[in-house]
Amino acid sequence: MGRKSFLNAQVSADKSVAPAIALGLFALGAAVFAALLIGPAQVDRSSIVFELFDRLPLLNIDSGLSSIHENIVWEVRTPRVLLGALVGSTLAISGASYQAVFRNPLADPYLLGAAAGAGLGAMVWAHSTWFRCSHSSGRSAPSHSPIS
Repeated sequence: MGRKSFLNAQVSADKSVAPAIALGLFALGAAVFAALLIGPAQVDRSSIVFELFDRLPLLNIDSGLSSIHENIVWEVRTPRVLLGALVGSTLAISGASYQAVFRNPLADPYLLGAAAGAGLGAMVWAHSTWFRCSHSSGRSAPSHSPIS
């Protein structure tokens, strides 16, 4: 009688999902914002903030960024940050789906060999690309010895 069924545990856990999702979205937004401000190019951080506000509708704020710095923000940093967020979210979804399918909170990609299969696929792709490139250019394959 003291044990809860799986469904009862799910219903009681749903009450605390909304604050956790809100906290996760806030953390994601803060990480994206911080990543837009950080980079090897020396761009004024306050100007980046003004540039972000300038892109909002009905706001016209001069950020003071040069066209080169605007390109750094919008064509280098923004795609990199958004792609990182997209990759991280897909990895989180795949991990959560593994855990839900197997009803095991410790499930990982090694459970069914998915990580080994992905490694095999990456190696086959890398080998086929290297083999195709080395033979199409007419060069011989590099030797395995660093000393000739």
